[in-house]
Amino acid sequence: MLLPCFFTQVANYSDKWYSKSMGKEQQISTWIFIMLTAFRKRFGMSQAVFLSIIKKYRVVHFLAEQYELLHYYDNDYITDDIVKYIKEQDGSINELYGTA
Repeated sequence: MLLPCFFTQVANYSDKWYSKSMGKEQQISTWIFIMLTAFRKRFGMSQAVFLSIIKKYRVVHFLAEQYELLHYYDNDYITDDIVKYIKEQDGSINELYGTA
């Protein structure tokens, strides 16, 4: 049961070991990767659709800019926030399902 414990610690950003073992940029990069994975899984996107959306709407840039505010929230909240952001950029929910 060592492995699930490790992943629990990685997901918990308030753990002291996490802050000490990674620099700020690495923490942000890791968090962005986790959020992008959650976003892709939520909509069951193919790799091509996913890459197209994150490039078209600059989702990585959005997450990096919003890190200080959003990193306290859970994956579902942040995924909802990404969807709101895409809609604000005149995106369609159908794009997220690959039907646009």
